[in-house]
Amino acid sequence: DSEYSKWTFSGTVIDSENGQGLSKVVITYQDSDGDIQTVETDASGNFFIKELPYGSLNFSFNYKSIKDKDTLYYTPKVINIGSSGESSRMEGVIAGTALIVRMSPLNAKLEGECYLIEESTEKKIPVSKAKVYLVHQDTAFVNLSPKSFEAQTDSLGKFNFTKLPADTGLVLRIEAVTHKNLRYISNDIDLPRLKSTSTTNLGRIYLSRDTLVSAAPL
Repeated sequence: DSEYSKWTFSGTVIDSENGQGLSKVVITYQDSDGDIQTVETDASGNFFIKELPYGSLNFSFNYKSIKDKDTLYYTPKVINIGSSGESSRMEGVIAGTALIVRMSPLNAKLEGECYLIEESTEKKIPVSKAKVYLVHQDTAFVNLSPKSFEAQTDSLGKFNFTKLPADTGLVLRIEAVTHKNLRYISNDIDLPRLKSTSTTNLGRIYLSRDTLVSAAPL
């Protein structure tokens, strides 16, 4: 509780796509008494939080943009910041921490097709009912709607996702499928940056024969 054990957390919250500061982003954290505290970013997206207790804290960032009757949600983030990692040995005073926090609008779309090349005939065949998943590599990312990160191919092998973060760091995974007693798989695919209000088309993705697994008996 001493004056020298306090530290500050400041920074700027920006739109990950255009770099503009986001105003009125709600930041919540728990103080030393266990009470939830809330601050908001200013018109330029800046924030400053002082007199934080020594140790590490989780800061939750939430934002939505309201225009007329339309509400656009941004991907929430929970960031852990610790004073111990940012301490200054000068006169025993804890230094402040500054950070740029990037948040992404949840309005990007993704589509593609899933195919395999049949081993016996070398025909290109669309894969139906294949489960397709997305994973975000950013550990601070909080998924508001897990269902938006799951899809299944239709009878033509096509899949699509909506309400995705316009951001980088997404990985596509396709669950293994069985065709004529043979197993077909795909490696994880690192996606390009998804763009706000746009649809990214991955084109045709081919699953390859899993040679590590023997054919199932007929």
